Amino acid sequence: MKSEDQSKKQLDDNKTVHYYKINDYAVLKVRPALYKIVVGYLDEASVEMNVNAYEKLSDVAVRIGERMILDPKKFAIQHMGRFLRGSSTVGANGIGDGSTLEVVVKRTKGGIVQFSDEMVIIT
Repeated sequence: MKSEDQSKKQLDDNKTVHYYKINDYAVLKVRPALYKIVVGYLDEASVEMNVNAYEKLSDVAVRIGERMILDPKKFAIQHMGRFLRGSSTVGANGIGDGSTLEVVVKRTKGGIVQFSDEMVIIT
């Protein structure tokens, strides 16, 4: 019988299931990575958020909008100088623990939000 410590051991990513002698029909619980990120908007105070590596950026944008009282349709998210697409995931964009995202809102004289072609409005 396996000891409690052995059964709770985290698997090494470079090893196969066969290496750990996991039987057929075994149930594996996979925990997605949670990251603590910082979201900044202009020169105002930043907010910290926890995000999941597999979370869509469109969902993150909604949560940012709720925290900062902004309409997610009127801002884009930028990470390391690059505008992010709403259909991609947090992890796919290299966002990890301690990353900083910037909220970018552009207004015209008429109050209409317009973004350039390279900026993607998260919807």
